[in-house]
Amino acid sequence: MQGFPAPNRSGPTTATFRHRLPMGTDAVRAVLSAVRAAGLAGAVLAAPAVAQGQIAPAAPAIENSRGGAAVQPAQQPTFPSGSRIGIVPPQGMTPSRAFLGFEDATLHVTLEISELAPQSYSQVARQFTPEMLALHGTEILVQENVTLRDGSGLLIAGRPTGGAPPVTRWSMLAHLGEVIAVVTLLVPDTAREAYPEAAIRRTFETLAARGRPSDEEMLSLLPFRLGELAGFRILRARPDGTVMLTSGPADTPLPIQQPFLLVALRGGETPSADERETAARRALGQIMGLDRVTVTDTGPVRFANRQGHEIRGQTRDMKEGTPLSLVHWIAFGPNMHLQLYGIARTDEWDAVLPRMRAIRDGIQPK
Repeated sequence: MQGFPAPNRSGPTTATFRHRLPMGTDAVRAVLSAVRAAGLAGAVLAAPAVAQGQIAPAAPAIENSRGGAAVQPAQQPTFPSGSRIGIVPPQGMTPSRAFLGFEDATLHVTLEISELAPQSYSQVARQFTPEMLALHGTEILVQENVTLRDGSGLLIAGRPTGGAPPVTRWSMLAHLGEVIAVVTLLVPDTAREAYPEAAIRRTFETLAARGRPSDEEMLSLLPFRLGELAGFRILRARPDGTVMLTSGPADTPLPIQQPFLLVALRGGETPSADERETAARRALGQIMGLDRVTVTDTGPVRFANRQGHEIRGQTRDMKEGTPLSLVHWIAFGPNMHLQLYGIARTDEWDAVLPRMRAIRDGIQPK
């Protein structure tokens, strides 16, 4: 079997990306951390990349310094494929193939979209306070509430201190009905004339939500095939190789309600045979704090035509104390590893684990 391809990460490689929201497995870890703090054990990410959507006739535009329309207020939002969140990007930005959102590769401007679980809203909102942002080295320039077509948002602009190159980071935490969105626009100082503040504000005002995309649309984003869903369905998918699945009627990642499974590609060097367990524990620790896991079984495993490692364990929901069982599989490749993390209530684990194995064994490269 062929190896799994590295996800498409084309796009700006400037140090501007040091200011971006975490992506890939780092994004999974960041969102799971927020949810763990709320006493939960799962979270949802947005799906990335090639944009879809029809553009309505243009209205009078805000001019930018390049003589073009920075944003057309009457345009309909563009929804990246597989995403429930759309926006009218400023002129000069095109859909990114490296992350969910848009980019201006010439001026190194990025507009990144993330979708979170509704249950994580209050925890994420605490990260948007001036105190917390200052703690992380951000000088606040703007903080205000914004009314949106489908809800409301908190808009913050700040400048990370000590960053290189210097940028202004515009971020919005939006509540769009059942959808929670975090949108971040990074504008290097060298692009400020082309992206004036008035145009940026108008862009954020176009943020909107739509209904849930089909499984087929979301699966088309992945760099691999899921040959077997085993009764699970897709919550979110992204072209960097991250897909989240649940088994049940609700769009929830919470394992106390429904079984949850994360599949992700992650970069890294291939460990030697005697280092695989340590590498597997480290990878699991990036998703869930190992201090909360009682490991019940660990050992070598082979899947996706690769050598790997399996860790099984038990934990409890932090809010209700419900017993949960989990499994973590990782198959090691030359430069890319395939990682799966499944969790469900212990009282249904015996029926769920074989279904998760079936999904694992059905993954194939495209």
